Amino acid sequence: MPSPGPPPQRVGAPSSTPADTDLPLTAGDHPSSSSPPVKSFAAIMGSQHTPPFCPLSTLPFIPPIPLSPFSTSTLDGLPLFSFSPSDFQAASSFNRLTLLARFATPLPPVNAFDNHVNSSWGLIKPATVGLLDHRTFTIQIQSMDDLTIAWSRVSRTFNGRSFLLLRWSPGSRRKDSPLAAVWLSLPGLPLPLHNPSFLKAFGDSLGRFLCSDETTAKFKHPRAPRICVELDLSAPPPPAFVVAFGEWKIHQRIAFQSRLLYCSHCLLQGHNATSCRNRKGKRPAVASFPVTDSGKQACGGVLLAGTPSPGRDNPPLPMPPVGIEKTNHRIVENNHM
Repeated sequence: MPSPGPPPQRVGAPSSTPADTDLPLTAGDHPSSSSPPVKSFAAIMGSQHTPPFCPLSTLPFIPPIPLSPFSTSTLDGLPLFSFSPSDFQAASSFNRLTLLARFATPLPPVNAFDNHVNSSWGLIKPATVGLLDHRTFTIQIQSMDDLTIAWSRVSRTFNGRSFLLLRWSPGSRRKDSPLAAVWLSLPGLPLPLHNPSFLKAFGDSLGRFLCSDETTAKFKHPRAPRICVELDLSAPPPPAFVVAFGEWKIHQRIAFQSRLLYCSHCLLQGHNATSCRNRKGKRPAVASFPVTDSGKQACGGVLLAGTPSPGRDNPPLPMPPVGIEKTNHRIVENNHM
């Protein structure tokens, strides 16, 4: 295990390197004892000079894999490298321990989040936190035990900003993995079934058992034991399950304590299909109009921009004959329905 670097700092605490210094007074300026010095934007957003939790020299390398024989050619005038699919699978084994932290707001400084992960998540070995894009950090875990610890965390906030914690998948650039760590409770579970062997069997049958909380493991909350299970959110989970011991059967209810939000339309976590903006933004080909009691369509319906009219085009109005000087004027108003 690489030796950790400098001791982690408290999240939000100022770093040892000052983020800003007092500006010298210019001619005409007078110091004021009542007003505090103006802080820089960097000082408000957090220290930008926070060192990483571990020096770069102590972080583990990506393990190389032996490649199968591959070929090179060209495709559309560009170099083409053809590898075996098994090579991609072998390289992906390293990223099975990769988590993605996606923020809805602008990202905090990467080193500040690095210190937060390694100082407050309770990991056994330090994780490598890196920048993936303008909204996402990668968190490279070193063991399955640490993955379980990080994946089953209840708190998903940092400095007042919430984030989604996702598993990496080969299609992560276009869609989210449907896997999520879900906390659930089993209210009224018979006391002998609080044994960790039974709880693990229940979790593995629903998805993949990750852990139970400390109160459950120490029989401190027998009313409703809690376990964390990795579930596939693309399929609705069952609301209950049945346990049988010979002829004796128990119907056990499941109370999900995590939000199960996965959109089947855009394949992203954090919302469902009914609230998907991409789905709501699609306009119908023809706008629908209300129908009156007489069976005729009422005019004045809302027609979206760019939507063709369901009726025929209005014919051009005929021009009055030339030379008519006197007409019986009568004002006609359009009655909007």
